[in-house]
Amino acid sequence: MNSVAMSGKTRRVFSLLSLLMLGSILITALAVIVLGQEDMRGNAAFALIVVSVLATAAILFGYAANQRIQKVSQLSWISVALVCLAFSFHVAALDVPGAHKAADTVLLTAMFVLTFPTGTIAIVAVMAYSSQFLATRGAGAFELFTFWLLFFALGYVQWFKLVPWLSRAWTARRARSATPPT
Repeated sequence: MNSVAMSGKTRRVFSLLSLLMLGSILITALAVIVLGQEDMRGNAAFALIVVSVLATAAILFGYAANQRIQKVSQLSWISVALVCLAFSFHVAALDVPGAHKAADTVLLTAMFVLTFPTGTIAIVAVMAYSSQFLATRGAGAFELFTFWLLFFALGYVQWFKLVPWLSRAWTARRARSATPPT
C-alpha cells in the first residue's frame, strides 16, 4: 500500500504491529534456548511453529508499514523458512525411531503456517504423495527438500508477488475513485 491510500497514523500502527511480531520472533527463539533444557528439540519444534505464525503476521503487517520494515519482514519470512528446512534435516538425521516422520511433520506444519492460504495447494499435493509413497516411512532428505521447495515457491509468489500486486491494484483503484470526475 502506498501513502495515498493510508494515513500516516495507520501506517505507524501497522509498522508497530510488524515490529512487535518481529520482536516476538526473537523473544521466542531466545526463550527456547534459555528455557528449553529438558526436551530442546521438542521445544524448538513448537517454537518454530509459533515463530512461523509471528513471521506470517509480520510480513502481512509489513505491507502496510514503511519500506524498511517491509524489507525486514520479508527477510524474516525467508529466514524462518530456511530454519524450517535446516531443523527438519537435523531431526531427520537423528538416529531415533520416528525421526523422519517427526521431521516431515514439523516441516509441513511450519511451512503451511508460513504460506497460508496458498500453502493449502502444497499440503494437498504432499498428502497425495505421502499416501502413495510414504505410508510406511517418513520422507527422506530429497523429499523433505522437495516439499519445502513447493511450499517456499508458493509462499514466495504469495507474499512477494501476489500481495504487493493486489496492494498496488487496490491503491490505484482507491486513488481513481477518490479523484473527482472532470
